[in-house]
Amino acid sequence: MDFALSEEQGELAGLVRKILAERDAPWADLAAAGVLAAALPPAQQGIVPRIVAGVHDAFASSVAELFWLSLAASALALVAIVLVREVPLRGGQRGEAGEAGDLAVA
Repeated sequence: MDFALSEEQGELAGLVRKILAERDAPWADLAAAGVLAAALPPAQQGIVPRIVAGVHDAFASSVAELFWLSLAASALALVAIVLVREVPLRGGQRGEAGEAGDLAVA
């Protein structure tokens, strides 16, 4: 058996090495170059773009959901800030100075 790479396989291997050397997360580039689909049987080669699109859709959906949840939390915090009345921590009146020793540094 001859296990040597054909010329086409050698070019494909060179392309994969180049993409892997240049990127931290190369899977989208590999899919765009057709490398991932080339590893699959011909009947299943159309599945790679659908998987990549599904991952992109899931990521976009999760980011949008997180944005709306943080917006709702911010609005709830604003309502709480406006509605909660201020309660003095000490028994004195607001604006009253404490005793002279309260703020002294030892």
